[in-house]
Amino acid sequence: MGVRYEVEPAKEADLDHDSLSASYGWAHYHAFVVLLAAEEGIVLDAKMGYGGTDPWTDSETSLRPLFDIDFVVDGRLPAAECQKMQPRLREISERWSRGLFAGESEEQMKLDQNDTLCRLVSVVDACVRTGRALTIH
Repeated sequence: MGVRYEVEPAKEADLDHDSLSASYGWAHYHAFVVLLAAEEGIVLDAKMGYGGTDPWTDSETSLRPLFDIDFVVDGRLPAAECQKMQPRLREISERWSRGLFAGESEEQMKLDQNDTLCRLVSVVDACVRTGRALTIH
């Protein structure tokens, strides 16, 4: 299956936000975190959870919740944490939309990642706007 990011469902139906999602199959998710880590200057395979031993506490990035699985409790990231990620995700989305990637990948994969990052930015924006958590499955 992979990874799916969604706006936490509202208590009452919210047609504008409940259906927003960004999802990655495993190969695309791996490419996504590798490209995103390159934007942050992080060597992913040196980090815990990716084959390395370096702790995530050594990395200063607002995007840590997207890399560090232990950072997200019960698959739920509060809106306040989404708000911290929002500006950086938008910056990276702007760069990627112009074809400016810090990391290396096949061109088609970069295009796919750009499209999905745009959807993820929409999901994070909705979480911040509604005050609801980002759910990660």
